[in-house]
Amino acid sequence: MGSAHIVTFPDGGPGDVFVDIAKEGTTLAGLMNAFMISVSLGLQYGVPLEVYVSKFSHMRFEPSGMTNDPDIRAAKSIVDYIFRWMGKKFLTADQQEEAGILTPEVKAR
Repeated sequence: MGSAHIVTFPDGGPGDVFVDIAKEGTTLAGLMNAFMISVSLGLQYGVPLEVYVSKFSHMRFEPSGMTNDPDIRAAKSIVDYIFRWMGKKFLTADQQEEAGILTPEVKAR
């Protein structure tokens, strides 16, 4: 598929989100690039990450399938995977649980 890169604010929270789609120049790559610019701007202007995670986690559309992430075994879409991964990395266990992200810490509760 590709890879994601996060540039963090000094406090450790995400500030810029970049997603590289394997097929550069495709409609999917262009739309993901535009969407991630929009998300980055929102984060920089104060939209809390938990809002993005709650809105975009569990969105279902193709391509979808298995991942190599032990905490997110199957992704319902690229957007689902990106936002559950960001939630896993940057949100508290309470916020993860509320968003339905089942990290080991959340499962242990």
